[in-house]
Amino acid sequence: MIKIFLYAPLDYRIHTIEKLYKDSYKEAKKHVLDSDKLRATYYELVANQKWGAKENYDLCLNCSIGNEKIMKTICEYVKMHK
Repeated sequence: MIKIFLYAPLDYRIHTIEKLYKDSYKEAKKHVLDSDKLRATYYELVANQKWGAKENYDLCLNCSIGNEKIMKTICEYVKMHK
């Protein structure tokens, strides 16, 4: 099993939500922060670890590099760790 964590800077995530859902900046920021809180609570309950703590993952990638680079990086990482 390979554990991968995808993350992105807050402003990048807010602007992505603004574009996808046509939200205002304020609405998008609230959605992102609420989602973070829910994800953290769920992960900590299920995995008994801190969500986003880089040491819990084999590979951590910043989504702002783009989907194509993320996909290529994950594929290469998996090939190296078969």
